[in-house]
Amino acid sequence: MINLPHKFVQNMEALLGNTQSAKFFNCYNEPYIKCMRVNTLKAQKNNVKQAFSSIINSEVDYENAFIVDSEIKIGSHPYHHAGAIYMQEASAMLPALTISYNADDLVLDMCSSPGGKSSQIALRIPNGTLVSNEIITNRAIVLKENIERLGLTNVIVTSTTPENLTRLGAIFDKVIVDAPCSGEGIFRKEPNSIKQWHENINELNKERQLSILACAAQLCRDGGQIVYSTC
Repeated sequence: MINLPHKFVQNMEALLGNTQSAKFFNCYNEPYIKCMRVNTLKAQKNNVKQAFSSIINSEVDYENAFIVDSEIKIGSHPYHHAGAIYMQEASAMLPALTISYNADDLVLDMCSSPGGKSSQIALRIPNGTLVSNEIITNRAIVLKENIERLGLTNVIVTSTTPENLTRLGAIFDKVIVDAPCSGEGIFRKEPNSIKQWHENINELNKERQLSILACAAQLCRDGGQIVYSTC
């Protein structure tokens, strides 16, 4: 098992109890579940399924996606370079699917990078506009590159603070807030995230998350919808 932070282990044991926490920690001995979503702008699901038939384990039943062999690198595949597929965890697909979109909605994805949720939303508002914001510049560059690779033409990429965005006023029909988090959900997938964890990270994130959510409330029009998620 990977070497988890001692305080994190204590927190989970206190939260889950001995039996459930033991089951939880055993999960770190298993490979993470890797998923691939079809970009229906550029490919049909059946064609992708055929092209990757040797590594597909099963389908994700709530999106055009497949669970694939976690050991296989897909980033160099022509379908990936062409923007026909996007690697995205199954749980990360859920926030964007909790809203019923209108084709002409104006939508804000406040914490967008690397672009998984944004690419899902853009497909659901073909006559609308999506503003995808990422405050960190180098992550915003990755976001822009992914939006371009996927061929999404109804997306505006911005890189500014939530406070600056509020100057736009309450103009958005839908606002998605996938708030910055502690990274605990990706310990198994990205062991380097363990090094960034510290005892006060959740308290600091709580303050940041509440601040972002308050800005989202100022940006959403009357009768609109806000979706909040964090791992």
